[in-house]
Amino acid sequence: MLSQRNTLLKTIRSKPNLAKTLDPWDEQLSEFGAQLIGLRLKVLEQLASMAEDFFRDFTGATDSLKISYKSEIRVGDVDFIKEDFKKKLLEHRKADIQRSYTTVGPHRDDIEFFINGKSVKYYGSQGQQRLVVLCLKFAQRNLLYAERGEYPILLLDDVMSELDSHRRQLLLEEEGHQVFISTTDKNMLPEKLLNKSALYRVEAGALR
Repeated sequence: MLSQRNTLLKTIRSKPNLAKTLDPWDEQLSEFGAQLIGLRLKVLEQLASMAEDFFRDFTGATDSLKISYKSEIRVGDVDFIKEDFKKKLLEHRKADIQRSYTTVGPHRDDIEFFINGKSVKYYGSQGQQRLVVLCLKFAQRNLLYAERGEYPILLLDDVMSELDSHRRQLLLEEEGHQVFISTTDKNMLPEKLLNKSALYRVEAGALR
């Protein structure tokens, strides 16, 4: 639907009289877009709560994580979202025609992360950014378990190098389910964990 509206926007550049045919596309796009945003908000509310709890555990409650949904469309119930989305599409119509693509909608939305009120994207250290990603992964895993009744396999790709020893220990203590951990330094993993794990070595592109 979005791609079809964008195709129409491109056509309108050479055939301006077709601009009036955008109304039914806007109606449908706002209808389904509102439902999508509503579902996103519902899932994000659950993920954010769990991720923020994990972050609090890993930092000892010294820092707080907040996760929010960023959209130019005002949020509320689905009907409210639909009406505001439709209003925004009309407001952006001239710009959309000039640019030949839809400039507002759920495809343009994002998720923002804040530690102690400051944007992780702009002010977070690499360690903080990595920790936030890990907390979100743990939250996603728990949400999948709640929905399906089984834990997914978790892949932690070289996460140890940017975490201090205390947080590495907390991370490994938290993980009690099947997980693949990649690292360039085996010494970063406690002996207790190594003893109960299967070890694989990749050398020159070959698995040893």
